Amino acid sequence: MTDGALRERTPGGVGLRNRRAALREIALFGPLPRIDIADRLGLTHATISRIARGLIEEGLVRELPETPAGGRPGRRSVPLDIDPAGGQVLGIGIGPAFQTVTLADLKNRVIAGAELRFESFGDADRTIAAMAERSRELVARYLEGPGRLRGGFVMVSGAVDPAAGTVLEAPSLGWRGVPVRERFAAALGFDLPLRVESLPAAVAMAEMSFGAGRGRRNLLLIVSELGLSACAIVNGAPVEREGLRSGMVGAARAVAEDGSVAPLDRLAGAPAVLGEGGAAAAPGAEALADAIRRDRDGDADVAARMARAGRELGRAVSPVVPLVMPEVVVIAGPLAESTRYVGAARAAVAEALGPAAVDVVASRITGPVSGLSATCGLAACDHLFGVF
Repeated sequence: MTDGALRERTPGGVGLRNRRAALREIALFGPLPRIDIADRLGLTHATISRIARGLIEEGLVRELPETPAGGRPGRRSVPLDIDPAGGQVLGIGIGPAFQTVTLADLKNRVIAGAELRFESFGDADRTIAAMAERSRELVARYLEGPGRLRGGFVMVSGAVDPAAGTVLEAPSLGWRGVPVRERFAAALGFDLPLRVESLPAAVAMAEMSFGAGRGRRNLLLIVSELGLSACAIVNGAPVEREGLRSGMVGAARAVAEDGSVAPLDRLAGAPAVLGEGGAAAAPGAEALADAIRRDRDGDADVAARMARAGRELGRAVSPVVPLVMPEVVVIAGPLAESTRYVGAARAAVAEALGPAAVDVVASRITGPVSGLSATCGLAACDHLFGVF
């Protein structure tokens, strides 16, 4: 038995787990009265009342005006909700198509955000230093200092070891073996619990908390940006292998509908959408954004490539669905903005597995600039919810 498992079996460990579980129910499904939280978690009303008292005293939870208790004639209940003034979270997103810094309150509402633009990412220390500096600027301008920050989250497009806080490999950034958590902690200049996750794992967690996966237990997420990556959530937790919670699947070779064999990126990712020029060279974020705009404007050539790429993605996903058994397949990333791409993937999955097998939808974790990193940051703050 691991040390962590032993700690969870101690009275203090059980209390912490119950506290996090109650906080998660309030955050994701509230406002909720104490009795409903107790019923949902299988705990006694006295236990939840004790937990609620502590959360209120800490400023994480507030009581709302009492309401009639449903199904309990003559009784009234006091709903509990997350107190947005109870603190903030810092979300940082790093990828070839996005470099964002966001402050959000505990209700997942963006307080302030900044979008940066780097010409290159080869110097990881320089990138981290610039994003840490912008983080300090936002904290100084919009908060009364870092004291109310409950935690921070760094989302990186690449393969990540979340336990070590290290980016193992991020081909689109040119990073390998970068200790991101350690370097951000030093560059920020103030103490802050930091978590590092890969882009697909982060978005999958956010979808489970706030998006298409809310209220479900199993989800398959595909991120279609400059390279294809994926994450599976099974029984409410990311599938892990040797500490990894997601995979860069674009290099895997697949059989196309015409019988040819090529890396999945070339068939279903940005190179497929950009055409022969994009397939021959590393596609850029601006070129992909332009192709998405042209598809939206009705460019016939781009529309045809978009539909073909989406169909190839659906064909590649179809054999995985019976293994993972997701309740929903979510497509995220820039290509999720194309209804043609998502629709073609959905049609291919339905053709292979039947229309009732699983729904294929575009990510709901979207919004204004920096909204993505804010949502993912709050969803993955394990020092608050402790569920992922």
